[in-house]
Amino acid sequence: MNKFFFFILLSSFFLILNFQITASAVQKEDFFSYNLLTLNWSLQNQISSQADRLTAILNLYPRNDSQHSQIVYLNMTSIPVSEIDKNNNLSFKWETQAKGNLLIDVDGIILKNFSLQQIYSKIKYPENVPSDIEVYIEPSTFADSDNQYIKLKAQEILASSDTDDLLEIVHSVARYVSENTEYDYSYFSEIKPASWVLQNKRGVCDEYTNLFIALCRALDIPARYVSGVAFSNINDSFEEHAWAEVYVNGNWLPYDATFEQYGWVDATHIVYDNYVDAKSASTAISYSYIGGAISTSTPIVDTSILTYGQKLQSLTEISIILPVNKTGFNSYLPLEVNIRNLQPYYLSIPVVLGIAPGVYGRTSENVFLKPFSEEKATFIINIPDVSTMPQCRFNGCESLIGIKTIFGDNVTSKIIISSDYSSLSLAQAQEMLKGKSEEEIASQVISCIADKQIYYSNENISILCSINTNDELKICLKEDCKSANSQIKQLSFLTSAANENGSFNIIAKKLNGDVTAFSLISVKISSIPVLQIKSLENPAKIRYGEDTYVNLTVESSQIIDAIVTIKNKGNASVKFLQGLNKVQVPFSSLKLGYGNKSLEIKISFKDKNGQEYSVKDFAEFEIQDIGFFDKILVWLKALLTFSF
Repeated sequence: MNKFFFFILLSSFFLILNFQITASAVQKEDFFSYNLLTLNWSLQNQISSQADRLTAILNLYPRNDSQHSQIVYLNMTSIPVSEIDKNNNLSFKWETQAKGNLLIDVDGIILKNFSLQQIYSKIKYPENVPSDIEVYIEPSTFADSDNQYIKLKAQEILASSDTDDLLEIVHSVARYVSENTEYDYSYFSEIKPASWVLQNKRGVCDEYTNLFIALCRALDIPARYVSGVAFSNINDSFEEHAWAEVYVNGNWLPYDATFEQYGWVDATHIVYDNYVDAKSASTAISYSYIGGAISTSTPIVDTSILTYGQKLQSLTEISIILPVNKTGFNSYLPLEVNIRNLQPYYLSIPVVLGIAPGVYGRTSENVFLKPFSEEKATFIINIPDVSTMPQCRFNGCESLIGIKTIFGDNVTSKIIISSDYSSLSLAQAQEMLKGKSEEEIASQVISCIADKQIYYSNENISILCSINTNDELKICLKEDCKSANSQIKQLSFLTSAANENGSFNIIAKKLNGDVTAFSLISVKISSIPVLQIKSLENPAKIRYGEDTYVNLTVESSQIIDAIVTIKNKGNASVKFLQGLNKVQVPFSSLKLGYGNKSLEIKISFKDKNGQEYSVKDFAEFEIQDIGFFDKILVWLKALLTFSF
């Protein structure tokens, strides 16, 4: 279909549905506030080639997503004309005319929805992780969740969250990353691991994402890396971008710690692909060629918005609370914003202080809301010196305070500024906003980690605590409690104290009058994996040279990956499922000689901590009907083997 004609049809479709708003009518800061965008995505790449044959494979490009995006149109052209393949990754192949200046041109139209997964009820932490998702809780090159400082920080976040609500814990992790990492464009060309980001607290989207993924994985929460493009209000353009997805209740939820979008992403986010680690993210184009050399330019990727859907509808009710609304100059005012969730599902909403005479500290706060719940965001307004507000010097004046969200909420209030009123100090304003209890403050002095997250019932649990107090601590696994202080930091528990298998919290308590602070350590106690060979069947007699089998019936206590070995004759990998398993082990009698034989069958496996186990049995049989010359060959082979 002619591309221009196709676009006319597409535009007419949106006009009929009364969706269409032209790009010129929308301010760039409003791009995030639409439920649907029609986007044009294009890529061009120039190749200077001396090759006889050349194939270019496009790895990173927009892909269909059943929930949130649809590739309406994707056109691939090249100069000179090449053989184009749209299966799997897109490829351009020049079997002839591969020499000279080549051009790749890809152009597409994408319908992209605002992505919000609605979750209506609490999901308890820790959540069981399916075996095919377990790779997303393992440490990786850039999401180095096994780093001791990453693990300690993850436990601190978990403890301060003081909840077993999985979504709330993930929100706390995302908020920590957003609030403690500075966007620094100088790191655009070099990806840093999470442990580096935790220490240096800077980077671009890759670094924000790596730290978020690592902290989630350190808490056994599956998370993966997503590459794509998105509109950046930091650089005021569409750019290559990275964010994360977290596996929750069978679904992958998007979390963009760079743009503070938790559990959802706006409609400018276009997904290329997802990966276990940022290291695995593909280069945009890969090449294979025969003959002379090639040189390539950096691919030029351009994304623009063609049409807009409807503005996002408000999901909450917001009100401004000003404990003090009349003030003098050079003053600080506390501001509370009450947010009530009107929806039956969870929300995470960035609340932005958009209008104020001045602000001390942050201008936005990301608020976690359970279904139909209410929460508060807090800010401190700065009233500057009278010299910067000459219009208010003699008669005073009113100043507007404005709060907004991406979901269309926009509320305002007014304060009166005059020399007739007293001023508040920063300390006074902060004191008025203090919502933290002594318990929350005290919890910052304790942070504990276990040396691993999975223990078997024959092991001891080893706990290491970072203690910033001289007070005595009680570290407890259920009813089994140990004493600890700043000198005694390493403790050990018997797994039998848990009395059963499953996931448990070890609680570190600081007793100080009526105040109890705690650090939660989540560990899993598992049964030792057990395999038993219940029966072994094989023919009693075998003709020499005949291929045959040993049939095993194996009972397994859990899913186990094992190696089945026929002694000195080879091995094979087998996955045993929980319960009874039937396994057929093939072998050839040519390798065994003749007469009565005893063949060792050994099954070896490891638990998740690398401990090795094995079981074995023997197949007894007689090899017969061997010819005279075969007997001589067997005898010579045995003699040579013995000699060497």
